[in-house]
Amino acid sequence: MFLMPMEERKATRFMPWAVCALIALNLLFFIPVYDAGAMEATSFFARYGFIPATPHAINLLTSMFVHADFLQVCGNMFFLLMFGDTIEDVIGPACFLLVFAIGGLGAIGCHYLFNPDSTTPCLGTSGAISAILGMYATFFQE
Repeated sequence: MFLMPMEERKATRFMPWAVCALIALNLLFFIPVYDAGAMEATSFFARYGFIPATPHAINLLTSMFVHADFLQVCGNMFFLLMFGDTIEDVIGPACFLLVFAIGGLGAIGCHYLFNPDSTTPCLGTSGAISAILGMYATFFQE
């Protein structure tokens, strides 16, 4: 059974600037998708998403901030906010951004490894947030 966390009891000492910046960046990338029609959104995904059949280095980074729909962006930002602030407080903003990037790039790398001929864009921060959740589970296992 999947349980949705409603609160998190670990108090943070500092303002989570990296988490706030990542949430703002994700929402900024989502505005064109939200405002666009289906054809324009598909073009946006093809431009900024990572497509394994035609890989571009810049898309390794931009694909981590593009989301397909409202539920995907809300779900990812919920978990980033819920657990990211505590991890950023423990390891600092620079290490937090490094872990976020490594997790996102690792997820994209795995997608590329298993689907090298795919023409479907890889979108979202799920891989990066999974790395943050893994750190949370490691640091705060009870």
